[in-house]
Amino acid sequence: MFAFGTSERAHADLMLCGILNAACDASRGNPPSERDINQVLAAVAGIGAKDEIERMLATQMVATHTAIITTLHREKQSETLLERERYGNLAVKLLRTFAAQVEALQRHRGKGQQHIRVEHVDVHAGGQAIVGAVTAGKGQGEIR
Repeated sequence: MFAFGTSERAHADLMLCGILNAACDASRGNPPSERDINQVLAAVAGIGAKDEIERMLATQMVATHTAIITTLHREKQSETLLERERYGNLAVKLLRTFAAQVEALQRHRGKGQQHIRVEHVDVHAGGQAIVGAVTAGKGQGEIR
């Protein structure tokens, strides 16, 4: 429950089942091991999510990363050019998805935000202009 940042058991179970299904090669006859569970939880916790949105993104990022590694491994083991091409194309799509997830996490955290302020000033022939913030002082303008 700590890794997913929730006090709701049902939510934690949902998130854990989702990431285990996406990140582990498990089935009813071969359930994920304690080691598998600890690895995915450690990966999610390692992202350091601070709210629910970040935790969901962290879960998706771990699942995507696992899919990338699996796909690259399968590409390496492929015997035909067609298989290599298919796995390579899938890996590229997954890598782009992972990069987009990282960007989404950074945007959500407030990193990478740009504020652009555009103002229009006309300066006619013979006129003067000051570029910067100007505030009024005692009878004179102060430049910051």
